Amino acid sequence: MKSYKNTIVACLFFCGIVVNAQELLTVNDAIAIAVEKNYDVQVAKNNTEISNLENGLLNSGYLPRVSASGGVNYSEETQSVTFSDGNNLSVDNAITESYNASITAEYTIFDGMERKFNVKKNAE
Repeated sequence: MKSYKNTIVACLFFCGIVVNAQELLTVNDAIAIAVEKNYDVQVAKNNTEISNLENGLLNSGYLPRVSASGGVNYSEETQSVTFSDGNNLSVDNAITESYNASITAEYTIFDGMERKFNVKKNAE
C-alpha cells in the first residue's frame, strides 16, 4: 500500500512539471530558413551585387584605360679599367642609378558594339 502511495505521489509530481518541447516550425519559417541557408540563393545575390557594381560608367568600357609604371635600378660595385696605353684605373664603390617611368593611355574606338551589349546585360 505504501508503494502504491509513493507511485501516485511520484506521478502527480512529474505531471506537474511543465515539459518544454521544440517550437512549432511553420511552412513559412521552413521556407525562410531554406532560402537563407541555400548556397545557390547566396551566389545569385552576390552575382546581382556584382552586376550592380559593373553597371556604372566606370566599368562599362567607354572610358580609356590608363596605366602607369616606374622603376629604379641601383648598383654599387668596384670597377677597374685598363687603357690601351697600359694604365689601370680602379674605382671603388662606384654607384650607378637609373630611373624610368611611363604612362600609357589606350582607348578602343570600335569594338563591335560589345560595350553597348555589356551595359545592357549588366542592367538586366
